[in-house]
Formats: sequence, C-alpha cells, structure tokens
Amino acid sequence: MKKTGCFFCVFIAGVAVAELLDHPVMALYSTTNTSQREVAWSTRPGVRYVLQECSNLAGNDWVTVAGYPSEADALAQQQLISLDATSRFFRVQALDEYPPDISTRIPDDGDFGVRRFSAVQVELADDAGVDASSIRFWLGTNDAYTVASAEVSWSNNVLTLDLGGDTALGGYGETQTVTLAVSDLLGNATNCTWSFELER
Repeated sequence: MKKTGCFFCVFIAGVAVAELLDHPVMALYSTTNTSQREVAWSTRPGVRYVLQECSNLAGNDWVTVAGYPSEADALAQQQLISLDATSRFFRVQALDEYPPDISTRIPDDGDFGVRRFSAVQVELADDAGVDASSIRFWLGTNDAYTVASAEVSWSNNVLTLDLGGDTALGGYGETQTVTLAVSDLLGNATNCTWSFELER
C-alpha cells in the first residue's frame, strides 16, 4: 500500500489532479509474493470503474475481471494479479453513468442587473458526448426551445439562446427562470433550473 500512495503523490505533483482523475493512469507494482503483482490506477471517488484484461492485443478480446465494475472510494483502486506463463494486458475505464455537467452559464444563478436583450448561454460537458436532440430549454413560461429553434445555436457544446434585438428576456427588474433538460449519448438525463434578475 505504501508504494501505491507514494506513486500517486509524486505523480500528482507533476500533473493537474483533475486531468489525472478524468483519464485513469495505471501502474504495475511488485508485492512481497513473487508470484503476484498489483495493478493500480487513479480514480475519482464515487465513480464506477471496470478493469479488463486480455492475452492478445491483436485479438482485442477484452474480458472484465471478476468483481468489476466497482465504485471507487478513494483516489486509487488496485487489484492483485497472479503471474503465470500467459502474457496479459490490462486496461481500466470509468463508466459514464452521469448526465452532462454545466461547465458555465451566462447569466449564472442569482445574477442581477442582467441586460434584458442579452443572450443566455450554457456550456455543457460529458465524457460520452451530449445528445443535442435531447435538449429542451425553457425561458420562464415560454414554450420549449430546441437546437432546431431559430433563436438557438449549438456549437462545441455551447448552447446559446438569442431572442434578437426586438424581444427582451423579460420586464425590467423581473426575475427570470431558465430550465434545461438534456441527456448524454448513453441516455443519462438531467433537468437543471436557475434564475437571475433583469436590469431595473
């Protein structure tokens, strides 16, 4: 266990922590038992990971190791493997079981003094990819907007609602509520609601 901890301490010093957790890094360690090794990889607590092995990379015959998928409860997971005459290769993948995240939103929740004719913008992030056809966007009590709506643009995971210079987001000093429904390409869906106050 000590070796695993030291490896990740040294590695984290040279790499951004978020990058390390988003893309699992694997390492192989010796154990006190000469017929075993330990495979370890960086994790994000709460995310489930699957460990797979194969004996021939050319065949691409990956098999899930018994006991996985497994939810990480620390910044690293490890698995003991027994050595034999067979060559074996390992890979680990985080399972995307979460809906898209909102990276940024303009105006943000609780903003005030928002210009009445400004655009509303939301940037989304998801490992599996955002399903653009799933996007439903409500401004107050208006009907839902989609990426097919003339007022909406969708590019590089950024959703922009621009009502143009003739239509305001609402009345002066009005609190406007935005609701966004979206899912990723795997079907993980979410609904988000936030509000902001328009200029007085």
